[in-house]
Amino acid sequence: MKSDGGKALFTALQKPVRNCLQGIDALEFDRSKAAVEEAQAILKQQHDGGASYDEDTLNDLAILGFFARFLSEYAAFWERVTKREYEPSWMALQDTLDSIRLLKRMSMIDVARFEKQLGQLEQVYPYKIFASVGCIAERIECSICGKDIDSFECLHRRGELYMGKMAHGIVRNMKKFDHVALTENPEDKRCVMQVQGTPYQFPAIDWLAENLTARKFTVSDISHVEMSERRKRNENIIRQGRNDPCQCGSGKKFKHCCSAKQYSTYPHGEFILLRKPPRVTQSV
Repeated sequence: MKSDGGKALFTALQKPVRNCLQGIDALEFDRSKAAVEEAQAILKQQHDGGASYDEDTLNDLAILGFFARFLSEYAAFWERVTKREYEPSWMALQDTLDSIRLLKRMSMIDVARFEKQLGQLEQVYPYKIFASVGCIAERIECSICGKDIDSFECLHRRGELYMGKMAHGIVRNMKKFDHVALTENPEDKRCVMQVQGTPYQFPAIDWLAENLTARKFTVSDISHVEMSERRKRNENIIRQGRNDPCQCGSGKKFKHCCSAKQYSTYPHGEFILLRKPPRVTQSV
């Protein structure tokens, strides 16, 4: 926080923040929502009475609003995980990660623990391919001044705060979609792609939901996930001598044919906890 008012307000938010995180650990999500609403009410009361605030104070108020939004999204993510709402939990995860990146860029609020935890939880989801859409618009208007945000007339930069308001581009008069690209690492991972006839499976999310609701550990106990690859035996391939004719009838020697198919690999996640037991694992 840059202003004295912002620092005092951040201190005033510590109680609802603590209540929100304790509610998440207890899986009492109504309690977490009430705590976030309390924080938002404190911010609204302060904002409504601040007609004469300087820019630093207004920007601090906006940043604390982003922090309250992050808490709301973080609680929503874990609520959806415990309810085994797979795709909604993925969307909530992306919302939360976006808020973390915003807070890191704009403030000194420490969200490193959440970034480490959630950033690696992305890996236990089966989503690997995403769609990225391009379009052609007549102009992109600045949300602050209304001018073309890419022109020299606009003095605002995307993603920066001005008197408590963030500058962003507003697409005006979209003419047409230009392309759809498939990518493994887009800026926005909300548009997931699925091959027809191969439904996604979420064993790690099921495992998390089961153990959290059974109180084996809490959300705050989860430090991060270590991913690795493991091998399993293909029971359809019969072991035979390397120089024997392959069982599939190809006429080739086994070593030049189905030998490589004896094992298959699969991703494995090791959940690292902050208290004993120190390590728990689950295939993903």
